[in-house]
Amino acid sequence: MLRTGSWLAAAAAALLCLGGPAEGAWMIPPAPYWAKDFAVVKKDGVYHLFYIERNTTLPQAETERDFGHAVSYDLIHWTQAPPILAVRDSSWDNMHVWAPSIVEHNGVYTMFYAGVTSQPDVYRAYQRIGIATSTDLYNWTREDQPLFSCDQVPWAFCDSLDALTSMRDPYVMPDPTTPGRWLMYYTANAAGDSLNELIGVAQSDSTLRNWTDLKPLWNTFHSYTGAGLAESPHVFQHDGLWYLFYTSSGAQPIVMTTSPDPTADPDGWTPRGRMGDMLGINTGAWFASEYLRDGLKDYLFYVDGDRIEYYQMVWNGVAKFQLLQPDPFHVTGMAWEEDTVRAGTPAHLRIASVNWFMRHADIETVVLDSLGNETVVPTDSLGLASTIPMSDDTLHWVWNARSWPAGRTDPMRLRVRLVDQTAMTPIPIVVLPDTSSPTPPDSFRVLSVAWGADSVARGKPVVLEVAAISGAQHSVGLTAFTTDGEGSLVPAPLDSLGLPPILPLDADTTRFTWTSRTWPDSVNGPQLTRLVVRIANDSLETRPWLDVLPDSAASDPGSPGITGSPDPGDQIGELIKIMPRGARNTDLEFAIHLTRDSPVRLELFDVQGRRAATPLDGAARRGWSRISWNGRREDGGRAGPGIYFARLTTPRGRHTTRVVLLP
Repeated sequence: MLRTGSWLAAAAAALLCLGGPAEGAWMIPPAPYWAKDFAVVKKDGVYHLFYIERNTTLPQAETERDFGHAVSYDLIHWTQAPPILAVRDSSWDNMHVWAPSIVEHNGVYTMFYAGVTSQPDVYRAYQRIGIATSTDLYNWTREDQPLFSCDQVPWAFCDSLDALTSMRDPYVMPDPTTPGRWLMYYTANAAGDSLNELIGVAQSDSTLRNWTDLKPLWNTFHSYTGAGLAESPHVFQHDGLWYLFYTSSGAQPIVMTTSPDPTADPDGWTPRGRMGDMLGINTGAWFASEYLRDGLKDYLFYVDGDRIEYYQMVWNGVAKFQLLQPDPFHVTGMAWEEDTVRAGTPAHLRIASVNWFMRHADIETVVLDSLGNETVVPTDSLGLASTIPMSDDTLHWVWNARSWPAGRTDPMRLRVRLVDQTAMTPIPIVVLPDTSSPTPPDSFRVLSVAWGADSVARGKPVVLEVAAISGAQHSVGLTAFTTDGEGSLVPAPLDSLGLPPILPLDADTTRFTWTSRTWPDSVNGPQLTRLVVRIANDSLETRPWLDVLPDSAASDPGSPGITGSPDPGDQIGELIKIMPRGARNTDLEFAIHLTRDSPVRLELFDVQGRRAATPLDGAARRGWSRISWNGRREDGGRAGPGIYFARLTTPRGRHTTRVVLLP
C-alpha cells in the first residue's frame, strides 16, 4: 500500500513509461476510479480481483473507502460486481480500507485487510489489520475489532497520533514448516526510525485469529537496502525456493529476494535485485505486485497507473522469468455426469470453457487409492483421448468406461484433469468392475480409429487406421461429421465424402486409403473441411479432426501470378492461425485463403518490429493453403518465445494477426 506521495509519483511515471512487455492483459476499474493494492483468487473456474478503489476526483483522505470487486472467466474480460467492505463511520476502519489478502481454509475464505482509523485526539490515520470471511466471495462478514496492531510488535514504531505509523499490506499463507500454523507478512516502521519501513512476519494458530510477532526481516530495511519503502509483500514457492517480492523506492520499484525457508532469519535470504533490471524493461510505474498459482501456471499481477496488469510467468532460471500474454482459452469447469458407472458402459464427461473455438483440452487421468494417493495413468489404457477438441462452450464427451489395470475386481476412483492442472473433475467417478460374463481374450473389440495425417489437400490420399483385437474377418460401421463455423459437429453424408458405410477389417490394424473430398461445397467451390469419422454404435472417433484443404489445382491452371490490375472489390485474403494439436505450441501453423491466384508474402515480426522469418514468399493458388513456421529465424537460430505478428501481403493489401510462440 503506497503512501500518497509514492503513489502519485508512480501514477506520474505511468504516463511516461514507454518500456514493458507488449500486449499484456489488464483490469481497468470504471471511471473515475483507479485501482491500488489488491488480492486475486480463483474459485470454481472464476477469477476474482478485490482492489482498493481510488476515486481520482476526491482528495486522498476522502477516498479508498471500500474494495472494488471484478470477476472474469478468461483473464481477459472483466465484469464489475458490487463493491464490498465499505468503511464504517463508528468503527475502527472508519477512514480507509486497504490492501486485501485472501486465503481459503476448509471452504471459508478469509480476507485480511488494513483498516485506518481517524478519531480526534485518539487516532490519526492509525493502521491496524482486521478480517472478514465469506463462503462465496460476494457476501462478507466482518469482525468488529482488529486482530493485529503495532502495539503487539516490540521492534515496531507505534504511535496512534503519528500518521507515519505503519501496520498494513498483510499477506497471509500457510506455514510450510509447521502444519496448522499460518504466517503473515506485513509493512511496519522500525522503532526509533519511523521514516523507514521494513517487512515483518507474524504467526497464528489454525484459527487465523491469534497473531503474535515472529520476527522482522531486517534485510528489507533501509540500512540494508538503501531504500526507505518496503511495502506490499507477497511470498510464493517455485522450484523448491521461496520468493519474497515487495515494492520499494527506486527507479524499478519491485524487489526480489529468495530463501529455501520462508521463515528464515534475515541472513538466510538472498537478494535478487530489481525485477525491472532482470526483465530488461522499464517497470518504473509498477507497484503492489501479486502472484497467482493456477494449476501449473504462474501469473504476475501488479498495479500500473489506473489499472491492474498481469502476465503469465515463464521461468528460465533462478529468479529469472519472462512475461507472456495470458492465453484467453480457459476450461472453467470439468465434471462427471455420473457418480458411479460400471465398466463397459458409457460415462459422460462435461467440459465447460470460454474462447474455445479451434482449441482443444489436453487431459490426463488420475486413479486414486483408498488413501487418496494419485497415480497418473496413460489415457489410452483407459480408452480416453488425451486431446479433446472443443466444439462448444459446454462439451459432453462420451467414454466407454474401463478399469485400470484391466481385469481389476474392486471399484476404481478416477479423476480427469487438464495437463496444466488448471481444471479437474472435483469429484472422481467410481468405476465398478464388469460383473457380466467374462469376455474371451480373443473376442473382437475396436481399440482406436485415427487419421494418418493432420491435413491433406483435396483429391490426395490419406490413410484411415482402425486398430482392433481379433480384427480379421470383422467389419465396423462408420459415421462422419464435419465441424461448422463455431466448431460444433455436423453429420456429413458418407456417400458425398466417398467413405464406405461398412469397413471390412483385414487384420488387427486395418489401413483404409481414402481419396479426400471436401463437404459441403458452395457455389464458389470447395471449402476447408474439418472431418471426424466415428465408429458406429461406439464413442471411438478420429480426434483430432482431419483438415481437408481445398484442392488448389481446381483453380485456373494458368500462370500462378496475377496479370493486369487487381479488382478493387477483391478481398485481401484470409489469414487464420491453426491451433496446435499437441500439448505444446512450439511451432506455428497458418491457413491462408485467396480469392484468386496471387503472389503472396507471409512474414513474422517480433514486438519491436523486427522481421523474424518469412515462411512464404512466392506464388499461391486460389483457395486454401497451409503454411508452417518451425520457430526458426531467418539466420537459422531459434526465435525467442513471446508475441509475434503474422503479416500476409498480396497485391490487394495486407492482413495482420497476433500469435504467441511458447518456449
